[in-house]
Amino acid sequence: MHLFDHYLNHTYKTISCGPETDGIFRIIVPQLAAKFPFLLHGMLACSALHLASSNPLNKRSYMLQAIQHQDQALPAFHLTTMHVDSNNCQAILSYAFFLVVYGLNSESEDEPLFLGNQRTNSSSNWISLLRNGCSMLCDVWSELKHGPLAPFAALWRDDIGVTADPNDPLLVSLLSAISESSETVATAQRFSGDDVHIYRDAALKLAGAFEFTQRFGASLSVWDALNSWLTQVLPEYFDLLDQNHPGALLLLAHYAILLKPLQAEWFLNGRVTKLMDEIGRRLEGNCSLHIWKLFLTARRGFVS
Repeated sequence: MHLFDHYLNHTYKTISCGPETDGIFRIIVPQLAAKFPFLLHGMLACSALHLASSNPLNKRSYMLQAIQHQDQALPAFHLTTMHVDSNNCQAILSYAFFLVVYGLNSESEDEPLFLGNQRTNSSSNWISLLRNGCSMLCDVWSELKHGPLAPFAALWRDDIGVTADPNDPLLVSLLSAISESSETVATAQRFSGDDVHIYRDAALKLAGAFEFTQRFGASLSVWDALNSWLTQVLPEYFDLLDQNHPGALLLLAHYAILLKPLQAEWFLNGRVTKLMDEIGRRLEGNCSLHIWKLFLTARRGFVS
């Protein structure tokens, strides 16, 4: 099988999280895929996406194959997650990684990275899975942490173990957006009481995410970056993002700076730059002057 061979020869290396997971992606996951068709289709979908990224002349054909395999994988995967047990939990955890890669690589002008509606857009399910995977597998988590997929399980972090410094210049700058929201700002642009709580929580965690990811240096993986903030913010943050709340968009622009070193990965493929551009388009003329200035500073930092 062409896609399967390509996975074994190339794709697994490009989504691996380091030497500890190479053997899992190369040996254990294919063995599980022989027992669970949804995992096999998830592997083949990512392999097709990988080929599409490196074969422009055949991109459309490979993209169609990716969609077909993903369409076969998702219903069976969702059905399996309704009855998690020790027999299927390893396949579920393995498929989660392919679903995240697929979600990161999805290309649509109507669905910029992280800006798809979390409640109504099925292609955004990977974000919910990333955020709630531990809860879904909680009854078997101990087994996963001590089994052959332990390096996979270790990448899911409920707590990154970082507390932001209240004097961090980034945090001070982000929190200034709240104090600036005053009677002089148009009503639609002010932070409500609930907005302040959600925004402050996300800003604190974003400052912590920068500190957390700096520890990894050049070894930072996309899994570390995603777990550093996207899985940590309150669910209500995504509600603000769905509403194009200026504060939520401003935080996402700063998160794009954190992600920028990773956009050379084939499954991100420049999408972080597109995200920054889309945030600017949504903010321009729809936010206070102060938030716009903060965004321009972030964009300059992103470009430099």
